[in-house]
Amino acid sequence: MGGFVTKGPSNTVRTAPHPAYTKPTLASAQMRAWITGDNFKVNGDPVKAVSKVYELSKLKNPPLRLALGKETISAYKDLLSKMDKGLDEWASWSEGLELN
Repeated sequence: MGGFVTKGPSNTVRTAPHPAYTKPTLASAQMRAWITGDNFKVNGDPVKAVSKVYELSKLKNPPLRLALGKETISAYKDLLSKMDKGLDEWASWSEGLELN
């Protein structure tokens, strides 16, 4: 899902990260920097999102996965495009791997 504006941030207890997780190259440190940085913006309406999830729950054959939020759709499309390119680029490595 994308980012949705909630009261979560104001209800969060913040503590300093454990020193083992402060190395800037760690995914946890990068995520923390992103979330606390100026580029982290959310504008999704959580009530509207819950309404969509409720609609989804009533479908006879709901999708296995549902991306909610325009930024999520964009991020998934970018990821899938990169994966598709990688599959094409390295497909030849799967040739000749069958049992004879």
